[in-house]
Amino acid sequence: MHIKHLALRVRDLEKSIEFYETVTELKVVRRFKSGPGEVAFLSNVPGATEIELISWPEQQCFEGKGMFL
Repeated sequence: MHIKHLALRVRDLEKSIEFYETVTELKVVRRFKSGPGEVAFLSNVPGATEIELISWPEQQCFEGKGMFL
């Protein structure tokens, strides 16, 4: 089984990107706006598992009801 990506909700996208680039040596491979929020994917090897960082305004929070693989 290969895990495609791991999604994490973050309060400060810039600080989170800086942390992961510094500590794990991952680099941003995709970044885009999504509604009122912003998303960044980080990886170090093409085809490897990616970390997806999601920044979403607090007033726009939603509760998930599960997970997917």
